[in-house]
Amino acid sequence: MSNPQHIDYFLQMKAPDKPSFQDVCSGLMVTHRVSRLSPNTQYIFRLAVKNKAGRSDWSPEVVYQTTRQPPPAVTGLVCCQMSTSSLTLQWEAVDISDVDGSLIYELQCSYPGSESNFRQIYRGRDTSYTVESLQSGTTYRLRVRTCLVNGVGAGSFCPQPLYGSFSRAIEIITLAENPVSVASLKEVAADNKESSSHPLENSETKQSLSQTLWFDTSSTILPVVMLGVLIVALFIGYLLS
Repeated sequence: MSNPQHIDYFLQMKAPDKPSFQDVCSGLMVTHRVSRLSPNTQYIFRLAVKNKAGRSDWSPEVVYQTTRQPPPAVTGLVCCQMSTSSLTLQWEAVDISDVDGSLIYELQCSYPGSESNFRQIYRGRDTSYTVESLQSGTTYRLRVRTCLVNGVGAGSFCPQPLYGSFSRAIEIITLAENPVSVASLKEVAADNKESSSHPLENSETKQSLSQTLWFDTSSTILPVVMLGVLIVALFIGYLLS
């Protein structure tokens, strides 16, 4: 903002740890940003102006309080259990021993068809939660953040709650309706290997095949032997006659 009347402003501030007011700024500008303040702390301000006629008295004192320090972000969000229709999430507890207020957690989930839009599914003090009524074999994205409230129950909203940063979102896929176990996969692989191997590799097949060959061979040799015996007998009869 400009200062068309060319009035000088003098701003002073009194901090809780200071015995008197301290100069903050002076000049023609009508706005000033005061930095390096402590969170959740009251500061007292007063203002004076000066023009060609001289300097005014100090304005009435005003008190402003900085906001509370945001709670730390949540870490360690993992899925510790899943089924075809539910996911159990847990995360690490946040220490707020140096922050005023009561801490609660807010868990959000994005559902299929609205991956970019997260919906709140839990709000409370526990560090774990089971999401139910989910679709099997479906991907869900989840994230959690902290929230500071004062004197309000975990299930309620208080005026101007103070939120921490969201945790890193994780993607979880629920189990399919009929999951194939590792043992079943091994059995299928073993059956395929056995069916593709040579029949002679099986001892029972060897024995059965050898018996078949023996019967086939014996049924062929027996008529030949009988024919030879008959020919010899006829030859001996011829000689004796």
